[in-house]
Amino acid sequence: MLPQFPEFKKLELLDRAEIEKITRQYPPFSDFNFVSMWSWDIKEEMRTSLLNDNLVVTFTNYITGETFLSFLGSNKVNETAEAVLTMSSAFGFGDSLRLVPETSVKELDSNKFKVEEDRDNFDYIMPLQVLKEYNTHETRQRMTEVRKLLREFSPEIRPLDLSNIKNQKDIFQLITKSLPDAKLVKNELLAISRFIEAHKNPNLVTIGLYINSELAGFGCSEVLNHSFANFHFWKANTNISKSMYSYLMHEKATLLFDKYGCKFLNIEQDLGIENLRKWKSSFGEPVFLKKYTVSFNK
Repeated sequence: MLPQFPEFKKLELLDRAEIEKITRQYPPFSDFNFVSMWSWDIKEEMRTSLLNDNLVVTFTNYITGETFLSFLGSNKVNETAEAVLTMSSAFGFGDSLRLVPETSVKELDSNKFKVEEDRDNFDYIMPLQVLKEYNTHETRQRMTEVRKLLREFSPEIRPLDLSNIKNQKDIFQLITKSLPDAKLVKNELLAISRFIEAHKNPNLVTIGLYINSELAGFGCSEVLNHSFANFHFWKANTNISKSMYSYLMHEKATLLFDKYGCKFLNIEQDLGIENLRKWKSSFGEPVFLKKYTVSFNK
């Protein structure tokens, strides 16, 4: 059971149901998705709490490693923001809350709080039908790439059982090959290992892309409801073909749209990384789930 603020507890797999009872009430902001929180808590530093039936979380900055506080919810938001900001300052976590979802800032008192858009952390929401069909002006080239890959390699898509030890080894090897930086490899391996720990979640869907019976790519996603899915992990061996990611996205979108009835895919934030922003924007005009930085007015 999650404690009442200002008490916090370490994030555990058993917390999933209680956390999702809150997050299901709101749009699927990626930072508060339980599977994402669990997977990327690689140092086991994340702590959670409840305040006015809102979820309060201590996060670690993805890039700098700094600890900061945030919250998700729409109940007594002025009292909640004031209490969490006061704690943040007192404990040396900074004078602002970060990653605060739009749904949580709408009713904040502008006389008391300064609210600023955090563009680098906006979630990109894409229509799955566009990703499935690649028939828009922005995506037609991707369908050309898909057809080229099909002609040259005869790829095969299979469900990927994460409880299978061989599948796990194949995934780890693919991650190691596809990332150039040793620290990135280490963090990704730790995160995917924690994702595998949560694989009994029936909403998780993982596919493997095979060429000549060898794993050449994979994609891990989560069906959130009949409208939304979330893309957690994906990697592909682009040494085989530069078209691998276009094909993998197409196949994953087709599965989520046709089999699970999902309409939209959250492909998460770009973190202000130029190449990542360019890639995520290349599918067409996105709809954003906006997040904000909140501090006291001075």
